[in-house]
Amino acid sequence: MIDSDRRAGMYILTGSQKYALMKGVSESLAGQIGIIDMLGLSDREIYEDPFDRPFLPTSDHLLERRPKTAPSLQTLWERIHRGSIPELYSNENMDWEQYYAAYVDTYIERDVKQFGSVGDTLAFTQFMTALASRTGELLNAASLARDVGVDGKTVKRWLSILQASNIIYLLQPFSLNINKRIIKTPKVYFTDTGPVCHLCRWLTPETLANGAMAGSIYETFIVCEILKSYYNPFRFI
Repeated sequence: MIDSDRRAGMYILTGSQKYALMKGVSESLAGQIGIIDMLGLSDREIYEDPFDRPFLPTSDHLLERRPKTAPSLQTLWERIHRGSIPELYSNENMDWEQYYAAYVDTYIERDVKQFGSVGDTLAFTQFMTALASRTGELLNAASLARDVGVDGKTVKRWLSILQASNIIYLLQPFSLNINKRIIKTPKVYFTDTGPVCHLCRWLTPETLANGAMAGSIYETFIVCEILKSYYNPFRFI
């Protein structure tokens, strides 16, 4: 059907897990499709800010980006704690704890098991929790392996699963030398602060704002917003 009608954008396949979505497609479709990864809602979308330019670290961009009204500090931490999953904003009465407990369980039971390389789901949950407690830090696979009680190869495989399913983002260090970019240690960030708060048991915005992880989770939130300014250009308010 695509070969018979070459107009772009005639067919759209959507799903929460792109690997399951493409599993039943017999053709490779290389060069015929575009894959768009979409993270959770950004602040711009939640507050219906029409400014949609990708972030640039320049004074001109910041002046142009400056919103008409800034949220209070309390509202900011409530936003960070709630996370960015659309369902939590379309249904404000949704129980936060119950939702994220189900979110983690279904992610492990369905998405992760599709990769066929996770046998001990309890250990994988512990791994996710240990990694969430390190969001915003330099990635230390050896330390993770010790804490969870698995070997280094298992940690690397599990990291690749979380990265492939857009649960985490590895921020590579910048260097003019390309080889140094490859060998230096990246920083690890979860792509949503809500699951981090759930896994690390920060159960209220108040405890989060005054807790030991406030700085690293706030940094995670900022990095995620920058990523979304590039990932989410195709959405419409």
